[in-house]
Amino acid sequence: MKYKIAVIGAGNMGTALAQLIATNGNTVALWNYDAKTLEKIKKTCRSPFLPGIKLSARVKPVEDIAEAVGSADVVVLAVSSPYVRQTAAQVASHIKKTAIVVCIAKGIETNTGLTMAGVVADELPAANRRRVTELSGPSLADEFVRGVPTAVMLASKDRAAAKKLRTIFESKTFKVATSTDVRGVALCGALKNAYSIALGLCDGMGYGMNAKAFMATTAMQEMEDLVHAAGGKRASADGLAGHGDLMVTGFGNSRNREFGMKLAKCMNCSALIKGTGKTTEGIEATAAAYKLARNLKLKLPLLEMLYAIIFKGKKPTKAIENYFRNAKFE
Repeated sequence: MKYKIAVIGAGNMGTALAQLIATNGNTVALWNYDAKTLEKIKKTCRSPFLPGIKLSARVKPVEDIAEAVGSADVVVLAVSSPYVRQTAAQVASHIKKTAIVVCIAKGIETNTGLTMAGVVADELPAANRRRVTELSGPSLADEFVRGVPTAVMLASKDRAAAKKLRTIFESKTFKVATSTDVRGVALCGALKNAYSIALGLCDGMGYGMNAKAFMATTAMQEMEDLVHAAGGKRASADGLAGHGDLMVTGFGNSRNREFGMKLAKCMNCSALIKGTGKTTEGIEATAAAYKLARNLKLKLPLLEMLYAIIFKGKKPTKAIENYFRNAKFE
């Protein structure tokens, strides 16, 4: 059975998922806040964010969000975390009661402690909340859209919804594992962005792979502890959504790792944050995770070090040296 899908957000991830879903035989309405991007896609069948990829004829750019969402069986929310709440509110005005919403964004809302899936559920009508699903894991858009083998985690409290989504997303090269731990999987997606900044910081300091492996191991331990304490399952942090995604983001060419490398050499972190240009979701994730850990009375030395550098003006060289000197393993 084929379904009507709406993808909200035509960046690299949203468009790559639209292509994946369309290649599986489904019709996809693709909406974006920037109509110019949609116009380019409509004229060329190509996305400026995915060079070399010709999009399926089943990917149909739509300028009206009400038109995109109104008849959709599944709505994929693929906007950056700062825009999730306002976009979810727009979706809520037009969504069918039976529709499933898939959240791609990774983050923690600082003032509420909600994950992005939680924020989406907070904005949607009651009929749709149980079917809010988190899609997370090591999935670089420019790789899986070209058929590079990829595996992700799909978390939903509604097993029927997860089963339906698996048939929509899964292909010969795109594998989908399922979980009921929506909060845990969503927390992992946010935390790996924060800890990837730390791994980039290690790279920027020129410490090499021994030190990076040291730091990555600590990052994994802290992710597990925070996810568990905040209501998720340790197994989620151990798997694709946690450790798997941290490998891709912390060792690959991600915005968060790149920011960490720049952070290692910065004299004015405020200026660096303002000058990033692109959305570096790990910055806000660091602040939100730090607040969450304090509320839970957790001591997480690596996260605390990162927070002190970004938000308290601590010198990166001194902070990271102190971190390695005082780190302990049990």
